[in-house]
Parts: sequence; C-alpha cells; structure tokens
Amino acid sequence: MPAILIVDDNASNLDTIESIFAHEDLDLFYASSGLHALDLLETLAIDTILLDVMMPDMDGVEVCRHIKANPKWSCIPVIMVTSLNSKEDLAFCLQSGADDFVEKPVNALELRARVRSMLRIKEQYDDLQNLLQARSDVTNMIIRELRNPLTTMMLASAVLQRTSLSETQQKKVDQIYISGKQAITSIDTQLIMSKIEQVSLSLECIDVNLVTMLQLVVEDFQVVIDNYGLQLVTEFPQESRFIKIDESLFRQIIENLITNAINSSNTGQTITIRLEYPLGIQARISVIDEGRGLKDEAKHIILNRFEKSDLFINVQNTGLGLAFCKLATEAQGGKFGVTDNQPQGSIFTVEI
Repeated sequence: MPAILIVDDNASNLDTIESIFAHEDLDLFYASSGLHALDLLETLAIDTILLDVMMPDMDGVEVCRHIKANPKWSCIPVIMVTSLNSKEDLAFCLQSGADDFVEKPVNALELRARVRSMLRIKEQYDDLQNLLQARSDVTNMIIRELRNPLTTMMLASAVLQRTSLSETQQKKVDQIYISGKQAITSIDTQLIMSKIEQVSLSLECIDVNLVTMLQLVVEDFQVVIDNYGLQLVTEFPQESRFIKIDESLFRQIIENLITNAINSSNTGQTITIRLEYPLGIQARISVIDEGRGLKDEAKHIILNRFEKSDLFINVQNTGLGLAFCKLATEAQGGKFGVTDNQPQGSIFTVEI
C-alpha cells in the first residue's frame, strides 16, 4: 500500500487532508514539523510527501532542500501545499526541489489527482531501480563465473612457463598468461566498480608497506613487460613507510595503471613507477609512460566510464580501467590525477 507523509504544523489542516484521503487505499503518516518529518523519513518507506510551506523553525522550502539533498530520499516526490500564489513564490518552491504544488484552500479533487500522479511516478522509478538491480546482479554473477576458468588457465600457464619449452611454445604460453591476467584484471575492476557505484564497497584498511607491495606488483608484471619489449623502471625511496589503505583495492589501482601504460606504449619505451612521500600527504605513486598520451579533452573528463574508443590517441579499451582508478582512489579518500609527460606520454598519480 502506498505511503503518504503529510507535514503540517496545523492540526486542522492535517484533519482536512486526512478526510480527503479517507476512502483511498493509502497509508497516511503525519509530522507536525520539518524536523519531525526528517526523523520519520529515517524509518519509514514513503512514496509521496505533502509538505506545507509555512511552518515555524524550519519552513517547507528548507525541508524540501534537505530531502532532495539526501540520496536516500531524493527520489520521493514532494508536493508543496502553499497559500502563496505569486509566480515568484511558486517558482521558489519548485527551485527548492519540489515536484508539484497545490494552493490553499486545498481542492479535494485536485489534490487526489496530483497525489495519484506522483505515486505513479514513484512506482515507475521503483520498478526501474528493481530492474537495474536485477540486471546488475545477473551481470555480477556472470562475471564471477567467468573468473574461475580464467584463474585455472593462468595457473596452468604459470606451471607450463617453468617447463622446458621451445621459443615458439614459450611465447604462446606467455601470451596465454598475459591474456588471462588482463581478463581477470578487467573482471575484478568491473566487480569493484559495481560495488562502488552501489555504495556497497566495504573497505578493509590495514597498515601496508607500500615499497613491498609495489615490488610484488612489479614482479607480477615482469613477464608482460618483457613480452611487450618494454623497460620497467622503479624509483622507490630507501625509507619504507606503512600507509593505512585497503591493500587489495590499492593494488588493483596500480595494476590497472601499469596495464594502461603497457597498452599505450610502443616497443622499446620505458614505464616508470615512482613512490614519493611529499609534505601534506601520506604518499604519492606515479605511473609514467612514454606512449601517445591522452587527448586534451579527455583530461577534463577524468574519466567517463566506458569512454574507450576515443580516450587515447589510437589506443583503445582504456577508459574502464582509468575510471576505476579514479573511483577506487576517491573511495579511500585519495586524489587521482593525470598530466602530460615530456616529450610525450602521460603521468598518472595517486595521492593518499
């Protein structure tokens, strides 16, 4: 049954509205002030709000702003009930985020029609959200199912790499390993991005030795670097510091940035991974390449999800990984950025 929250400090007005909806199949809830309404929204699942404009302490316009500023409530339609009738006043109500308004004295037929209209909108919104959630659940399930055989493929290729193989066989096995690693990185990236967007990502922050973590990542990429004919240079300080981060998530950021640098580089070029401890922040990690670099307009986007074909000059399939790096860095309270490398290439930085 749809739920309506009626907010008015005047008991007579509440009685009037209650009588209008007496024979409607609705759950009616009442709040005598704006603060009371905000408290009720914390516990009730409301489908439409009837909000009086003129109230003491917190007027209806301010209450509406609070409602629309909260992601949990912003989708709830708000109908302002007002005795103000100038166009400026009505425009002011709508600018605060109200979806509709009715003038006092309230006309029963008009009010019922407007409430039904808002309830239809809310129902359509809820149906869409349920559909999107179902699609997301199915997508995540498929992605997880894809990860298992890819992991087996990578483990098998890692075993083969330690056996006696001809040069041609070794190259093929390396290609299998590289392709599997790239696919798993993409899968893990998609899963984490989905959690970030749904605000369901749970961070597990621990003290991490950044130098040790970065060295392990570099070791994992050495086969890929060699296969592409690139040089990988590390610039790490002698001092090891422990930084409180989500190790798994942070490692994924670095892996995506290195993968991005590899994809945008040509044979013989150098990729540099630099760790610094600047004043004012815990750490800055830079991944520097000598590739073709980002287009100027792409730097301003930083970075639209699924922006692939045009993000790099002649380099594709990079947008998702970079979008992930930005979201995952910000999820840990950090800052993600990109600048030009000279004479060519890009410098991606992660600051924590």
